[in-house]
Amino acid sequence: MLSELTLTVMRLGLLVLMWFFVFAVVGVVNSINMMDGMDGLAGSISLVAFGWYALVSWSSGLHVQFDTALIMCAAIAGFLLFNLRFPWQSHAKVFLGDAGSLMIGFTLGWYAIDLTQGPGRTFPPIAALWVVVLPLADCVSIMSRRVRAGRSPDVDVPYDSLSMHLRYILVTS
Repeated sequence: MLSELTLTVMRLGLLVLMWFFVFAVVGVVNSINMMDGMDGLAGSISLVAFGWYALVSWSSGLHVQFDTALIMCAAIAGFLLFNLRFPWQSHAKVFLGDAGSLMIGFTLGWYAIDLTQGPGRTFPPIAALWVVVLPLADCVSIMSRRVRAGRSPDVDVPYDSLSMHLRYILVTS
């Protein structure tokens, strides 16, 4: 029989874990939203991430997650046909916008948790982090530069030296 102290510690641990997961999902959501500033960048990165999540779901025998990841891949691929520039298409015809980037970011964060937690899961949490490391690293580097300069970490000024997003580096290279 568990003592009252043990139950209290377990409840506290679950509460801390819950807030950690909320923080992690919000971080992925924000990082995908910050990547959405150049035609096809957030969509392309998300397509690769969902492709990896589909592969992990398939290899783990998680059929519902596999089907959902493939649906997300197909939806993003369809979006990219109208968002990327091709020789026959000089500009984007549709945009992801905040609603699209937030939904994709939430789904990526949810998948990172769902594929690593629970019975029968074989995907290590650090591997789930590596799937979305590019947008997370971009987000953390920009926010840390802004905080060191004494500015708010969430106010984006286009082409500011403190806002050297990956997309600006790609454009100027």
